[in-house]
Amino acid sequence: MTQLENNVEILSSFEQKPGLKDIWNGLLAETAKPIIFQRYEWVAAWWESFGRPKLYIVLIKEDGDYIGIAPLMIDPNPVWLGKRLKFIAADDCDYFDFIIKKGREETFLRFFTQFLKTVDFLEVTLRYLRGDSNVLLLWNKLTFSGCRVKVKEVDKAPYIGLSEGVENVKKKMSINNRRCENRIKKDNDILIKRCDSSEELDTYLELFFNMHKERWQEKNENNIFANKKWHDFLSKASRIFLEERIIRLYCLVCNEKPIAFVFGLKNYDSFLWYLSAFDTRFARYSPGRLLIAHLLDELPGEGMVNFDFGRGGEGHKFRWTESYKRLFTISLYPEDNTKMAFAVGIRNNLDRLRSFLRL
Repeated sequence: MTQLENNVEILSSFEQKPGLKDIWNGLLAETAKPIIFQRYEWVAAWWESFGRPKLYIVLIKEDGDYIGIAPLMIDPNPVWLGKRLKFIAADDCDYFDFIIKKGREETFLRFFTQFLKTVDFLEVTLRYLRGDSNVLLLWNKLTFSGCRVKVKEVDKAPYIGLSEGVENVKKKMSINNRRCENRIKKDNDILIKRCDSSEELDTYLELFFNMHKERWQEKNENNIFANKKWHDFLSKASRIFLEERIIRLYCLVCNEKPIAFVFGLKNYDSFLWYLSAFDTRFARYSPGRLLIAHLLDELPGEGMVNFDFGRGGEGHKFRWTESYKRLFTISLYPEDNTKMAFAVGIRNNLDRLRSFLRL
């Protein structure tokens, strides 16, 4: 058995490795910058609902101890001339990354890139890495390890710093917030509630799903909850994380009727705004603005340092803040794969042609 075989394990199912959940979450707890979407429970629930065609989880160890996990799957939409690996669930997460024990990043990446040269994949696409990702910070080392590396900035993620900037934000938005609150309170009884019990979650989660569907149907746009898999996935993930108070479902109630929701997650020391919905009949009251204002008051008391609007640079987010995180995609190509080199060469030429035609 070679050294590489001693250091790398490949899993094609979650059940293949006894104790995988404990290994996975144990490593995540020792990661420098953990992300809630990396939790075993979230990834496994997503795979149960959406997974296809095959998992390709890479566990890497040194001297018998696990130092990291590459949570990958075979892309169901292969690249021309071959197969591609990508993060599990990343398309439905705001951020993702490798799970690597702090201080072992270079060792992990060395073994991982060596392993890539032994398998028949044209490309590994790592989407939605945050700008402070250790993988991103070390990407230049990958270029010397037998891999071509392509790095591209792909999105922004606005956020509000709760420890320093929240008072300025609240002052900036307070006049509009008071107007919205005064208008809705003038003729209505309102309250904001958080769903903390399984009974409340069951009731309000269905109302949230339906309100979200109705909102997007009115806009004649596709809605994620038209797909029952999304409904099942978020229902399962919510129940798993409820006890740890990771899932945060907030509801704005007007005259005992829900008119707006925020579905968020406690992302370690930050609150992550994941999905929202509101009753369009109450749009003039800006219910989303009222919910954000409420959260900006509540979250600092729970020790959270950021209000994270998540992936996407929509204008309504930047009304609250000018701060944002840059998000990147890294594509890795084993250099000694001649088929890959041919395919990438054609792709680069097509990119140049597109750029030329846009001139």
